[in-house]
Amino acid sequence: MISSRTALSGMSIVGEESSMGPSHNDPAYFPYYFHLGRVLNPSRVLCVGFDLGLQAGCVLRGCESAEFMFAIQPAPAHPYSPRIAVSNVKKIMGKHFPLSVYIGGIGDESFPEAEIRSFDLAFIACFMPPDSMMDHLHFCWESLSEGGFLSLDRLSEASSSEIFRDFCKARSVDFRLFDTRYGSGIARK
Repeated sequence: MISSRTALSGMSIVGEESSMGPSHNDPAYFPYYFHLGRVLNPSRVLCVGFDLGLQAGCVLRGCESAEFMFAIQPAPAHPYSPRIAVSNVKKIMGKHFPLSVYIGGIGDESFPEAEIRSFDLAFIACFMPPDSMMDHLHFCWESLSEGGFLSLDRLSEASSSEIFRDFCKARSVDFRLFDTRYGSGIARK
């Protein structure tokens, strides 16, 4: 098992007090993302909820074969620049790693749909309201290659868990739930 400290090693965290916060030290949160990358070893990764790039960085740190990441920050959840998140990913993968970042909604006119296809892993690592969650689940599912994996965080809330279960049931796919800090689930296309 890897610790949160190791999974986050070298990444920038805003304010020293946040690095001492419960989620940054919880062995059932950031290590999940590291193991997601380690076990699935995706080449193309889609991240929804880029924030500071911590979850994305953990996935990539665990992964040995990542070739590209497309990251979406649905709405600025914090006042920090996305450059911090980009820097965190580049610290893990090197400055020439192909990373595209979009800040805004998946329904925006300017959304670059041409870049969104054939991902091996799509993960949603942020809280969103139920209607938006369903839209993002559909979007991520359609962006996966056959055999790709979809992971969703924040399933400890009953409405989120129900949405994920219904989504998987409607597609007749098996899913697995994990007891992480906020509850996580994964399904294979």
